[in-house]
Amino acid sequence: MINVVDKETIRKIYHVQGKSIRWIARELGFARQTVKKAIQDSSPPKYDLVKPKPKPVIGPIKSIVEQWLKEDKERPPKQHQLIIALF
Repeated sequence: MINVVDKETIRKIYHVQGKSIRWIARELGFARQTVKKAIQDSSPPKYDLVKPKPKPVIGPIKSIVEQWLKEDKERPPKQHQLIIALF
């Protein structure tokens, strides 16, 4: 498995220093296919959250704050309250 630091190192060596894929693979100890993939893939790594994180502080009062925001939207503009959303 290749990590982000290795991927950026490979890309830097290839694009800036102009070294060949074969040279990079030999020096860094990766397969040539891995080096090719690292060079071609320019997208940043993504992190997928498996399950939502618990919110023990805001969780119990979230519905109350949402109700306040809903009521605030129905009021005239001069009567709006400043409520900072914490979630």
